[in-house]
Amino acid sequence: MLGLGRGLGMPVLAEGVETEEELRFLQRESCNEAQGYLMGRPGPISQFSRFTGLPAEPEATKAVA
Repeated sequence: MLGLGRGLGMPVLAEGVETEEELRFLQRESCNEAQGYLMGRPGPISQFSRFTGLPAEPEATKAVA
């Protein structure tokens, strides 16, 4: 996938990175982005804004009173 992305001139996102060894490999291979449990585990929506600075629930999904 890394070679294909490079060949097409597109950025590559590696998903499911769980170990330091996987991350080191991706860094050596010049992978653009990575995500997975190594970077952070899923959490409750109540903590979303703490990490992103964005509201936990988009305005469009809030119930209208």
